[in-house]
Amino acid sequence: MNSPTREGPESILYTLAVRLLGYEAGPLALTQLLVGQIPEPLMLDLPLPDGSRVLGGVVYANGSAIAMFDVPLTPEAVLHFYQEHLLARVWEHLVEEEDLGLGGFTFGLERGQTMRFYRSLSNSELSISADAHEAGLSDVRLSLETKRRSKPIREMRGQWVASSLLPALTPPPQAQQVSGGGGGHSEKEANSRTTLITDLDLASVARHYTSQLERAGWVHTEEGQSGPFAWSQWRLQTESGEHWQGVFFVLKQSELPRQYFLHVQVDWVASS
Repeated sequence: MNSPTREGPESILYTLAVRLLGYEAGPLALTQLLVGQIPEPLMLDLPLPDGSRVLGGVVYANGSAIAMFDVPLTPEAVLHFYQEHLLARVWEHLVEEEDLGLGGFTFGLERGQTMRFYRSLSNSELSISADAHEAGLSDVRLSLETKRRSKPIREMRGQWVASSLLPALTPPPQAQQVSGGGGGHSEKEANSRTTLITDLDLASVARHYTSQLERAGWVHTEEGQSGPFAWSQWRLQTESGEHWQGVFFVLKQSELPRQYFLHVQVDWVASS
């Protein structure tokens, strides 16, 4: 898995310098510039996708670091790669206050978009961005902040927001998510729906999304599949003792064999 390709230092240094000139590092003092190497603070247990071309990175005086490399994957595939590996390595998907209410079906990683993860053992935040910049290649940047601004937010103004219980659900690689979906939320209910076009079968589509719900802390209670319909029920409990029930289902549209309708919903049940 960790098999980055390396090139001559002059070619890599030129590319790295150009990208650093376009990066706003703020008031932090640059203490080390590395060519063709991943900064030590970012070594950790982070994998690199196969075929990565390491450009280098920088280390700042406060211990924060940035690594830059090219990957022969789409930005969406990069997102899925790191989401899978980081969540299995004591990192959690970071939810900030500005993210509340934005859960449910998303269109994946768009140009310039960043996904953030938090590690409580080291109080560190890791940001991952991927941007398609050449045919078949993505410009990937890993940014590690050693002192976070605040803890992940799950409540706002002392009142639970139902929509914050819906995790961001990204589509499978190579799938097309049709615009025009929707959703809504209130104090005690939130839902999201979308249409997906993919070559995957019904079971694979359902498994792709239920695995994301599990990683978000949803607990399976029941599931089933019958004909073109797959469904699952879930339970959730907040730190404040609120009990919620979740429902997810996928419907394969018979007249459009590659098209699926997806729905996810969470409802308040009771307080402890």
